[in-house]
Amino acid sequence: MSGIVPYIVRFANPEFPREIRIEASFFVVQLFFSSKTAVRLFISAGGILSLAKFLDLDMKLNKDINFMAIDCLNLLIQCKLIFHADLLSTLMKLGIPERIVVVVDSLVHEREESVDYVFLLKAMDIMIALAFGPPDIQEKMCESEILPLLFDASKYFNMQCLFGLCTFLRGIARNPSLLNHLENVGIVPLCSMLIKIGLSYKNDSSKVLPLFIVGIPIRSPSAATYLLHSLSLPLCASRPMSSSSVVAECFADLQQLPKGK
Repeated sequence: MSGIVPYIVRFANPEFPREIRIEASFFVVQLFFSSKTAVRLFISAGGILSLAKFLDLDMKLNKDINFMAIDCLNLLIQCKLIFHADLLSTLMKLGIPERIVVVVDSLVHEREESVDYVFLLKAMDIMIALAFGPPDIQEKMCESEILPLLFDASKYFNMQCLFGLCTFLRGIARNPSLLNHLENVGIVPLCSMLIKIGLSYKNDSSKVLPLFIVGIPIRSPSAATYLLHSLSLPLCASRPMSSSSVVAECFADLQQLPKGK
């Protein structure tokens, strides 16, 4: 097995015909669902790099291969065979977050068929793991086009995917040095939009609102000013719900911030 794995994973490269890449992807999936020993062999044979190569930018032609790679990346994060911070750092160096965002963008902009939200959620799970990683990974994610692409794709997300986006942004916002960058790429209008979407779902709004009301928007004067002049907070305050204490906390924090122009 130790000699077979390196031989097979090399077929992940896009230079090989699609038919060969599909067979190689099936082999990789079988490894992941067989045993932890097989996954260790896969990792030692440079398998993580092959998963990056399986994330093909041609989503329309290679959707099945992309879905396989997303499945395996999720399993890799969950099986904890590598120190978590080291694994996330490796994924970052291989450009996997950028590739996943391209996959997400392709998924939501498909017009021939309905969006596959199951795999969209799996892709967001990988992004969430990265967002809650070490500060250097959070910073690198903000240096690329990841956030603008995700914000654009969020227009087509269902409620579960919006939950995932909320969690992702909360992870990034744990790094105080990135709050100004988040504002610059449009986090505050996005928060306002998501709060309003949450209010339109009677059963789910209480889950969406706490993620944002005590999160990114209230941490800077300019963000607070925007929200105070939008409809978001007045709508929250006028609607009785289980998260009323969160709304009260938000207003208390807003009052302590310097007034914006």
